[in-house]
Amino acid sequence: MVMKMFNFITGLFSGGTSILTSIGTYAAVFLLALGIGVFAGMRLDAYQQTKAALEASQAVVSTIGKQDTATAAIETKDADQQVKIVTNTITVVKRVPVYVKVNKACPTVPAGFVAIHDASALSVEPKSMTEDQASQPSNKTLQDVANKVVENYGTCNATIQRLNDLQEWVKQQQQISNEDN
Repeated sequence: MVMKMFNFITGLFSGGTSILTSIGTYAAVFLLALGIGVFAGMRLDAYQQTKAALEASQAVVSTIGKQDTATAAIETKDADQQVKIVTNTITVVKRVPVYVKVNKACPTVPAGFVAIHDASALSVEPKSMTEDQASQPSNKTLQDVANKVVENYGTCNATIQRLNDLQEWVKQQQQISNEDN
């Protein structure tokens, strides 16, 4: 029985002019062409995806480069400004003894002044004291106060400069990101 089926199937394809042989040849050619087309389409799609990914990567690298350049410029500017502020603060502190003389009649500032100053610097309520306690001399001279005020202003100016530079940095980063999108 198996032999009869084999002979039947081989008979269908035997002879160069049989209908099934012609159809089989066309089907094979069609399937081959279809396979080549699908393969080529897959390759084209993969190429296009790879190209798009490469272009996106290049855009990211370009943006990062621009951002790094902007960051370096801001950091350099900030460092220069910080040096200037520190230098100016040190210069002013050195001049305090020249400009602020110790009053021999009242060599120290009142304890109440020190309490108010320290509370303000720490952003807390001043410690409770009587008028008599507040008027007592402290261990701080007017020169000590002047030095502290100069140092505090120096710190404040450095912080303001740093904040301004940070704001400029944020604006530049946003501008770069917006340009590249």
